[in-house]
Amino acid sequence: MTVPHRPARLVARVRRAETLWCLCAAAVLLGGCGTVRIGIGPNANPCYRAVAAAADALHHKGHLTGVKPTDTASLLQALRQLSDHEPVPSALTGRREAVCVVSYTGEFFPAKVRAPWQLRRAPADLAAVVVRTRDARPLATILTSRSAARRARIAVLSP
Repeated sequence: MTVPHRPARLVARVRRAETLWCLCAAAVLLGGCGTVRIGIGPNANPCYRAVAAAADALHHKGHLTGVKPTDTASLLQALRQLSDHEPVPSALTGRREAVCVVSYTGEFFPAKVRAPWQLRRAPADLAAVVVRTRDARPLATILTSRSAARRARIAVLSP
């Protein structure tokens, strides 16, 4: 009686398993070369460069809470809802321009941000940096409280 040669069968199974494993590993590695998020980049969103400019205007303080594209006319209307008696930042008046409003939370003081526009004298817990999309230049930094922005229902400023 002959006993089948089991080591040969075992070797064949191991080789098939190794081959299958190598093919799977190659598929995973080659699949990682393409990206699902092809649309993310400097050309995909006009506010892409505004985040860096806003962080620089705040000297890299606070926590990023949102980025919203808008224009200066819509923003001025929202700011007038927030405060009727305060003059709006002069950099926002003039012709209608595309801007990005980059919101940060934290504790902000007018002396420590670029181009401040403050509605109250106490330290603000919301900073909204208005950045012109054409050249990523910060036009104004709106300092207010989160509760005031919510009360005025200003979606542009609220995180």
